[in-house]
Amino acid sequence: MQIAVLSRSDAPSYRSLMLEAYAANADAYTSTVEERASEPLSWWENRIGSPGGFNQCFGAFDGGELVGTVALEFFFKPKTRHSALVLGMYVRPAWRRRGIGRQLVATSIQAARQRPEIQLLRLTLTEGNDSARRLYEAAGFTVWGTELLAIRATSGFKSKVYMAMLLAHAKTAAQLVAGADPPRQPPSGRSWPRRSSSLRGQSARATAGGSTPTSGVIVDVPAHDAKGLPMRSVPLYAAFLVTVLVSVVETPAQQTPAAEIAPSGSLRVGFQIGSPILAKRAPDGSVNGVVVDLAKFIAEKLGTAYVPVVYGNQESYAQSFGKDEWDIVIGVRSRLAEEMTDMSPDFMVADAMYIAGPGREFADATSIDRPGVKVGVSQGGGSDQILSRTLKSAQVVRVPGGVPNAVEALRTGAADVWAANPVTLQEIEDALPGSKIVPGAWTTGRYAASLPKGRSAAAQNKLAEIVSEAKRTGLVQRAIDRAGFKGVRVAPE
Repeated sequence: MQIAVLSRSDAPSYRSLMLEAYAANADAYTSTVEERASEPLSWWENRIGSPGGFNQCFGAFDGGELVGTVALEFFFKPKTRHSALVLGMYVRPAWRRRGIGRQLVATSIQAARQRPEIQLLRLTLTEGNDSARRLYEAAGFTVWGTELLAIRATSGFKSKVYMAMLLAHAKTAAQLVAGADPPRQPPSGRSWPRRSSSLRGQSARATAGGSTPTSGVIVDVPAHDAKGLPMRSVPLYAAFLVTVLVSVVETPAQQTPAAEIAPSGSLRVGFQIGSPILAKRAPDGSVNGVVVDLAKFIAEKLGTAYVPVVYGNQESYAQSFGKDEWDIVIGVRSRLAEEMTDMSPDFMVADAMYIAGPGREFADATSIDRPGVKVGVSQGGGSDQILSRTLKSAQVVRVPGGVPNAVEALRTGAADVWAANPVTLQEIEDALPGSKIVPGAWTTGRYAASLPKGRSAAAQNKLAEIVSEAKRTGLVQRAIDRAGFKGVRVAPE
């Protein structure tokens, strides 16, 4: 396990982790998952490290995977810059009870100490979050107040507990990670009673070969048993650990398909909003569409929380493949998706067509592929992947996805025609007077949900079963009707 300062390049992974946190522990945060999912990537980059240096974020990495995080927020006003705020604490469930939370808190305290002006650390937690409170109290934080009815949660109103700590009284990082008490000074003129130190500093390390594996941070485990009682025999405890580890290896727990699909307990669903046939952002910032309805249905059937992982265009969506930013992804079938994921049955189909810019005339789709014709596509999207291989004479012009960019490319003549699904083409036609949809389809777009490669047949069958149920029960058709799409239909069985 390694604790490191996050950089702006970690923003996609950090965003995915925090959206999981907002969904799985809704009462712990003031913001909702929907609010945070609507934020652009630049917001998350600034949360990690703002240009003015007023934010700093730390991550716990296990083999390159971001599994925990905490952040510090600093203040620039003269009257408040002596304090800093600890926020955004989260560790994935599968990695809890390993001391990662203590390491993250210790790292944030140490980072605050590096700024001489910081004298006070503050934080808030939701009333009833006893495990978090114990963690912070062990680090030296104390409760100084409570804000009644601070948030309206799904279970009712919740109060917020305010905690603070003077850095002068904080534990050192080593003490906090090891679970030790900070050094205490006796009253003036007196001394503390002597007591046995035989247990102080003991640690237990148990590995098959007697050595301790290292990965960024080495943590000594305090010599206490599972109930928190001091150990009388370190070798006995080590033997117990080895026995337990061997038992676990020999008798692995049976993982359900739902747990394999959403191992964190929340279903992270990746999709892009550059193409309105999938989803689009409303004026209030919410994201809605056929994909959202299907994603929520899948999460409900798996018994998990739904966490949207929204990409602004097809390029950023395509770049997410293979980066563990989502548990499933929903989109058009493409060469990339078929190579890197295992796909469910199609849930929706739509004929892909062209739209010509003002003043351009084409008889039908078969007249496009000729020298001098510039075909605009969303960079990295399905149209790009298909037409870059199939067009022999026409020039493919790659443009960042989104209807406004497509309209601009046609208006300026950067592209003669634009290739897309009928929903996107209709929005382009409405936004660009003089544009005209070219008769005939150049392919049929097929849309499906996908799992990363390597999931078991049981997990793949479970996802396929849920997608088929969504079609059979009319959920997909209702979503298409609600969106008012033309030329889009439910995929046949």
